[in-house]
Amino acid sequence: MTDTNRLDAILRQYQSSFADKIYSEENDDHDVLMDVFSLLPVIKRENRQYWGRELGMCCNYLSAKLVEN
Repeated sequence: MTDTNRLDAILRQYQSSFADKIYSEENDDHDVLMDVFSLLPVIKRENRQYWGRELGMCCNYLSAKLVEN
């Protein structure tokens, strides 16, 4: 498989994933990290990108540290 074909396959996979994504305006789901930081869904909805990125980075960091030990 050529680099161009691999790139096309990766982009098609992400395009499909993005197209299938459904965003709920009133998502009231919460997770353990939100609970740890007392972050309410209404606050998270105000800036989804920021909180998604920050909570994701925290989760990745915690996971990496747990694997190290």
